Amino acid sequence: MKIICAHCGKETKKDANEVDRARLRGHKLYCGFVCAGRGRRKLYAETRPPLTQARLRDVLLYDHTTGLFFRKTKHKRWANKPSGCCKRGPRSNGGGYIVIDVDGVAYRAHRLAFLFMNGRWPIGDLDHINGNRSDNRILNLREATRSQNNCNASLRRNNKSGVTGVSWVRKLSKWTARVSLGNAPVYLGVFNTFDEAVTARKAAANKHYREFAPTTRRMLRDG
Repeated sequence: MKIICAHCGKETKKDANEVDRARLRGHKLYCGFVCAGRGRRKLYAETRPPLTQARLRDVLLYDHTTGLFFRKTKHKRWANKPSGCCKRGPRSNGGGYIVIDVDGVAYRAHRLAFLFMNGRWPIGDLDHINGNRSDNRILNLREATRSQNNCNASLRRNNKSGVTGVSWVRKLSKWTARVSLGNAPVYLGVFNTFDEAVTARKAAANKHYREFAPTTRRMLRDG
């Protein structure tokens, strides 16, 4: 019997008895285990009650001086141990963030810290001032738009110069510097020396990014 998957929308074949049982119980039909898991998680996310400060404080303790969370439990396995785990993978996919499970839902720890201290979710993004995604001290977090958050981004892996926004132009045998405004790069010119390009880039970042401009240490690879 052919059915339409409730998650991916693709047509698939299912046993007629299985379809009848699912419809009798009011369950949705999926093409496989992967879509079933994703569809149920999506349904739960849409129907679950929003996490509040009161509920968060019932479950976790937060140390604002260290940025660590501790679970309120007497279980020896979890008692007096920091809660959460660091997500692995590339930074573009959320790598480096601390993730904590609350009531069966995974939240990023820096957003939980903001909710714990302020009683509301942040508007837009939360920027880690020092660029360390695992440093969730409340003094290291500030509300930001997506553009402002990108201004304080760390050095990319494919950067060969070792400094954000500075690159070598082989055809001209000179250095160039640029900053990004929105989604458009703004080139600052070409320079004879590496230090001149770094100085120009830093000045432009301070002018356009203001308080969200990365420090000189953050711009460098060893920072």
